[in-house]
Amino acid sequence: MSAAKFDDYSDIIKVTLTLLVVQRDRFANYCQANGWRLPAFWFPRRTTPTLSSQVRDARRWLKDQADAGKKAMSKNGYMKACQQQVPGLSGRQFIMAWDDDKVIPKSWKTAGRPLRRGGINAVDALISR
Repeated sequence: MSAAKFDDYSDIIKVTLTLLVVQRDRFANYCQANGWRLPAFWFPRRTTPTLSSQVRDARRWLKDQADAGKKAMSKNGYMKACQQQVPGLSGRQFIMAWDDDKVIPKSWKTAGRPLRRGGINAVDALISR
């Protein structure tokens, strides 16, 4: 069937085949009107991921917090506070914003308690007594 030319078919079959033709732009409009994602086999995906407005807003909020000074709460605390400030922010989106080194200082990302003066944390200070 794939080797046959369109003119090789009878007129009845030609009518049927003509009805099966789907135009890409019309199909895209139909999918978008129904809220469906476009099929990947026919429409190429974007090569660069786009950031949602929630991630941009979360990065902006976190940057303001980091610029304000010392880390005031845990990462989970920042996530909850950020989700209150940025409606619709998911945990995954928060992590995307948190992992940006331009937003959060490396000192905020180290595990354990914050270091005290003298370079030791509070637990080490208690043990050394």
